[in-house]
Amino acid sequence: FLIRGKRTIHFQLSAGHPQLHARVPDQARGFTIKTAQAEVVDLGTEFAIECDPLGLKAEVHVFDGQVEVYNRSGASQQRRLLNSGAGLKLPPQATWEDISSDEDRFADVADVAKRAAERKLNRELSWKKRHQDVLNLSSLIAYYDFETDSSIDHPCVLQDKGPGQYHGAIVGCSWTEGRWKGKSALEFKQSGDRVRLNLPGSFESLTMLVWLRIDGFDREFNSILLTDRFDAGHAHWQICANGKIDLGIKHSGASRELYVTPPALGQCDVGRWIHLAVAYDHKNGEVRQYLDSSLIETKPLLSQQHRLQLGPCELGNWSPADVPRSSPIRNFNGRIDELTILQDALDDDAIEAFFELGHP
Repeated sequence: FLIRGKRTIHFQLSAGHPQLHARVPDQARGFTIKTAQAEVVDLGTEFAIECDPLGLKAEVHVFDGQVEVYNRSGASQQRRLLNSGAGLKLPPQATWEDISSDEDRFADVADVAKRAAERKLNRELSWKKRHQDVLNLSSLIAYYDFETDSSIDHPCVLQDKGPGQYHGAIVGCSWTEGRWKGKSALEFKQSGDRVRLNLPGSFESLTMLVWLRIDGFDREFNSILLTDRFDAGHAHWQICANGKIDLGIKHSGASRELYVTPPALGQCDVGRWIHLAVAYDHKNGEVRQYLDSSLIETKPLLSQQHRLQLGPCELGNWSPADVPRSSPIRNFNGRIDELTILQDALDDDAIEAFFELGHP
């Protein structure tokens, strides 16, 4: 996995004995791994660590360069410097034992990368096979997979693969790479970037699921999907600058319902692909919101007197002609590469299934 700041480590969990194999560039010198007994500090090297399940026993193997090993138990052996080819066995409450490094015991970086690529390919194939399952859902309103075919697709049209064929008009956005290589996405950057949609009908329950990448929290609201107007039953789904996820539903009259989660996103989420879902569940009288398939908030419905409507709406923006000039800029800053809308309230297991088959 990636440690921010040019520090990359690769690890493997084998049966009962966790292994870590790190190749650390010079820029990340000082990269540190802690076990129950020791701290292993990189000095520009490639090394590996194997622990027992509880972390009470460990071995350090240095393949290239140097590492420093510091005792955390307060024993007399406080520091050891290990060079290429050397190793150290760290039993609990006993003298450290010198050993030779054994690279064959550890998966190397190339092996891990190959396995990761194979898993990624299998996941992509599973995702593509799942298309038909999604299209067969009787509750499907619209499904945008953001896949393009230059021979048939117009670059300014976002294809709806669902039964209604509610294709979207792309305004200003640019096609770019999605959540894996070869996957398409739309990038939203300028204040005018948006996708115009028109999703007719009214719905007692509704689920919306989206894959997106946030590139910054530089505006008060980052629009996901907002209806042009905010009349009775209209829905606004957006991300706030403070990391909260906001679903707003308009009542008849002047009142409105706000279903806002606690802060769920932050700067650590900038630049990574995330999966958001919201289920408006009329039958159970609640709204549920999810991040990467984990339930982050459940709130009771404030009213059950209306059905939801979308109609003319925008993906990634909100700027109809009659918006007051004082209204904050709401264009999304980032990328979107899948959107599913259903006239049903999916449960936790169904949300998790969408996430598991789609995450990169």
